[in-house]
Amino acid sequence: MCSYFEIEFSSIYKYTTLPCLFTGNDFFREVSPLLGAILDRLIERSAPDLDFESPIPGLTSFYDFYRELLEQFVGVSYGDPIFGRFVLVPLAQRHNVKYKKLLWSELAPVIRFLRTPLDQVNIKDYLEPCEIDPDMLVTYLQSLAIGRVNVNWCPVLYRMAVHHVATYIATCPAEDRVGIVLKDRIAKLGNKVSRN
Repeated sequence: MCSYFEIEFSSIYKYTTLPCLFTGNDFFREVSPLLGAILDRLIERSAPDLDFESPIPGLTSFYDFYRELLEQFVGVSYGDPIFGRFVLVPLAQRHNVKYKKLLWSELAPVIRFLRTPLDQVNIKDYLEPCEIDPDMLVTYLQSLAIGRVNVNWCPVLYRMAVHHVATYIATCPAEDRVGIVLKDRIAKLGNKVSRN
């Protein structure tokens, strides 16, 4: 009997078919540990090969697929950490920033449910290289300032936001326009804890 990984499918095809088990019902709860193990194996073997911009058999748009996955996550996940790990994959720094913008801006309610613990992901994938998109950096800071992200209920996203804003500010030239805007907004924060 051949395993799922011995069948000749692209890594991206495997990634997009697995979350289908999360849609339509609560069946995923019964097989959640198995889905987690499969995701671990997929990421271990082919994380660099996951290209969400390439054509995917059966999908006209990965972006639309990901939007539906995020909406399904809010609807049925109850913060399930394995489902959360599937949602987090396109947010890794190697992928297009549009997936982060979709989550952090358009579908921000998802953030509150994304409770996957730090020890269940390779956090380095979400921190390196440092974010340079100005809109994303401002969104991270705004989310921190208003308390949309919190270390207790969305630790991976909180760590991403803090790391990228702090690293950008620490490494940008003094005359960098985005750095100046971020520093100015941080200085104006009324919440001393957030400011620090």
